[in-house]
Amino acid sequence: MKKIILALILLLITGCSTETVILEEISDNLITGEVVAEFIEDTALDYDFIEGETKIILGKTITVSDIQQKPEVTLLIDGVSGKLLETKNQEIINYIKISINKVDLSDINNKKVTLKIEELNLENNEYIITQNQKINVENKDIILTESKSSGKIYITVYDKGTIKGDETIIASGETVEIYGLTITNIENYYRNSQYALIFAQES
Repeated sequence: MKKIILALILLLITGCSTETVILEEISDNLITGEVVAEFIEDTALDYDFIEGETKIILGKTITVSDIQQKPEVTLLIDGVSGKLLETKNQEIINYIKISINKVDLSDINNKKVTLKIEELNLENNEYIITQNQKINVENKDIILTESKSSGKIYITVYDKGTIKGDETIIASGETVEIYGLTITNIENYYRNSQYALIFAQES
C-alpha cells in the first residue's frame, strides 16, 4: 500500500513540474501575407513618379519631366534625355532599361506614371550601337545603318580607317559571320531612335 501511495506522489510531482507548451495557431496571412509583401517591395522593379519628380534609383538620378496621355513620358537619366512611347515598350537610356507600366491622368494637376526600371549589365563582347555610330571590334569598324520594326538591323563592317567593307542584314536573335566578325542581333530598338544591343567578336 505504501508503495502505491509513494508512486502516486511521485507521479503528481512529475506532472506538476512538466512544462506545458501551448502552440498558438498561426494564420496563413501571417505566414504568407506580410513576409511576401516585404519581399516584393524589396525586389520590385516598378517605381511610381509624379510629373516633375526626381528619384535616385540604381545609382541614377531619374527625373520625369512630362507625362502625356498616349501614353508618352519624357525623362532625364543622369542628364541624358529620353522618351517612352506606349506601355510595355522598353527603351535603353543611359544604360538603364526602362518602360511604362501604367499612367494615371485622373488628376490633371497630379499626373502619375509607374515605370519598370532595371539596370543594363553588358556582358563581354556586348555593345549598344546607335544609328550611324561607329564602334571598333578587333580593328574593324561596325556601323549600324538601320534598325527596323521587323526586328532586322542593317550593319556594315569595315577595316579600321577604310571606307570599304561588307554589308549585311541580321534578323532578331540571328547570328552572322561578316568580314571576320561574328555578330548577333540580341535586341533592336526603333520607336524613338534607332539602336541595337549586339554581340560582336572575332570569328
